[in-house]
Amino acid sequence: MTVAVAAVPEAPRVPFRPAERRDESTWRMLTEELQYARAEAERLAKDLAQLEEAHIDQARGKKRLEETIASLNVPGPSNAPPMKALEGRVTSVGDGYTVLSIGTSHGVVDGSEFTIYRDGGFVAKIAINRVEAAWCSGRVTLKKDEPKVGDDASNSIFVTTPSK
Repeated sequence: MTVAVAAVPEAPRVPFRPAERRDESTWRMLTEELQYARAEAERLAKDLAQLEEAHIDQARGKKRLEETIASLNVPGPSNAPPMKALEGRVTSVGDGYTVLSIGTSHGVVDGSEFTIYRDGGFVAKIAINRVEAAWCSGRVTLKKDEPKVGDDASNSIFVTTPSK
């Protein structure tokens, strides 16, 4: 097998000028250009380092988001059981908390929301943040009136905040 080698044209020759022939202004100009080029190279190196660091941070953030999305897209049954209608009564009120007569043994879970009502009218809405076997408690998130002992509570009556 033979390989053909193309002829490479020779670069034009620039006449060499000894340093002693260059005048002072040329040296000054060349020195300034060299200093400027060095400063520019240093600035560009810093910019490149910052960009590489930002790229790495973005890649890490992307990976975290992809992992979160993947964990949310896992096929199969939901971990949360279907919500069943629960009814209870207010047994205690104080320090911003409302205690209800139902708990985990009835199906209440942390984060549940209950509507408190009296004589068929809306009183307040609470978000449950503590659940025991026979009772639960939560903070008022929306209210028309103060909850009182004996008020009814249900998680199947939904009240939302008014739209503005």
